[in-house]
Amino acid sequence: NNLSEIKEKIHVIENDAVLAALKARKSDDPWIEGLSDELSKIDAIKKLSPDFSNVRAYTMDSPAIVAAELVKSKKKLIVALGFVLSVFIAVFTAMVVSSMKQVSQE
Repeated sequence: NNLSEIKEKIHVIENDAVLAALKARKSDDPWIEGLSDELSKIDAIKKLSPDFSNVRAYTMDSPAIVAAELVKSKKKLIVALGFVLSVFIAVFTAMVVSSMKQVSQE
C-alpha cells in the first residue's frame, strides 16, 4: 500500500508541468513573470544611502479634531480690521513722508 502511494507521488512529480518547464528553461532568469523588474527595483533601493542627520523628531500635543458644528468666517470683523489697519498704515506713511520733507527743507 505504501509502495503504491510512493509510486503515485513519483508519477505526479515526473509529470508535473511546472517542474518540466523549470527543467527545460535555458537561462537562469527567474521564471516568475515580472519578478526581474521587481528585483531590479529592490536592488536600486538597497543601493540608496539616505542621510538622516538633519531629521528631527517631534511629538504631537493633541490630534486634530473635527468640530461638530460648521465654523463660518466673520466677514464683518475681517473688513473692520482691514479698514482700521489700512488707516494706521496710511497715518504712519503720512508721518514718515512729512518728517522726510521737514528734514530735506532744513
